[in-house]
Amino acid sequence: MKALYSFLGVSASSAEFSPLLAASHTGLPPATVYICGLDPLRDEGLLYERVLREAGVKTKLYVYPGLPHGFHVVLPQMKAAAKYNADVDEGIKWLLSGAA
Repeated sequence: MKALYSFLGVSASSAEFSPLLAASHTGLPPATVYICGLDPLRDEGLLYERVLREAGVKTKLYVYPGLPHGFHVVLPQMKAAAKYNADVDEGIKWLLSGAA
């Protein structure tokens, strides 16, 4: 992650790069959050969803245990990739329906 931050010329502690660090999360629109179990930012993703929810933001959380970031692109033939794609469709429909 340090190499990515350096490449992008950003600080890991910048709220512009990491929305988790924003001063407030109140009033944000509903969010769908997709987290891969082997993603290096897995814990930050889980925390971000919790912070949003606790700030009153409607969230829908999807977790893919044991899978790396981008698994659905690299191995689209996996059953988990089909589930991910179906979950993205479901999440978009949820958002478009007003996140009821």
